Amino acid sequence: MIVFHIQNLELFIKQYLAATILAVLIYLFLTHLFNRRERPTFPWHKSIGSSGPSTPFKWNLNLIEPRIILNSKGYSTSLSTIGSEYQFFSLLFHYVESGFPAVTYSSLTTRRNHFELFENEIMKAFFKIFLAVSAWEGLLFIFTPYKFLGAFIPHFSTDLNIIVALIMGISIFESSVSTVFFFLGISIQKLLYVELIVAAIFSASFLTPAMSWFSSYSPTGKVVVFFILLILVVIITFLISQLRTRKNLFKSAFSFSILSYVFFVLIIIFNLVRI
Repeated sequence: MIVFHIQNLELFIKQYLAATILAVLIYLFLTHLFNRRERPTFPWHKSIGSSGPSTPFKWNLNLIEPRIILNSKGYSTSLSTIGSEYQFFSLLFHYVESGFPAVTYSSLTTRRNHFELFENEIMKAFFKIFLAVSAWEGLLFIFTPYKFLGAFIPHFSTDLNIIVALIMGISIFESSVSTVFFFLGISIQKLLYVELIVAAIFSASFLTPAMSWFSSYSPTGKVVVFFILLILVVIITFLISQLRTRKNLFKSAFSFSILSYVFFVLIIIFNLVRI
């Protein structure tokens, strides 16, 4: 039988409210970042002879300029002269003279029909929700005193509890860092910047109530444990950066936020059933 005690509410209400407020702010910030990145959808054009979409010809524009010249007989196949300084090649004339590869013409004035996963409005909505929930879990853990963390950890053997806690912690960390790289981008400079931020946040986390267990170690033990965990965090951050593309980073953040949420719910249900 499940019995509710008002004392239990008093134990968790502060960290619950603090985590909820910060999670809502994170959700609003994600919404702002997505809105800032949105751009109107225009037809996807590709210029003849260019190296990319909507890129002008790499000719000397002071002398010549590509033009399609129409007359009563259709496309002009001759070199037309307008004025004394400028000469214009027609499309067909330039093709006859030098030729363009077939792929150049296959994408003329075609609309971009393929959209990435992170451009879908429904996926973005779910992404923001799950990431905010994942952040809420992490904040709730950090703000909760270590002796009360048992409410969020399954009551298995010690080794299994540690494994479950690591899976949840790494999932939350993975989703958070993947999101940062997703919006910030990846370069050597940005990677170093993120590594420094991660190291700073990791160091500050040892001052939170959840890390009170750390005080039980000797000074030497504290140094060893701290640097081992710091190295692991730095390595994981580097590995996440190797996902490189925004598509992969979005999938990583989305998948691990869902994983952390599923584990959190299953653990709560398991603990309630065992009462």
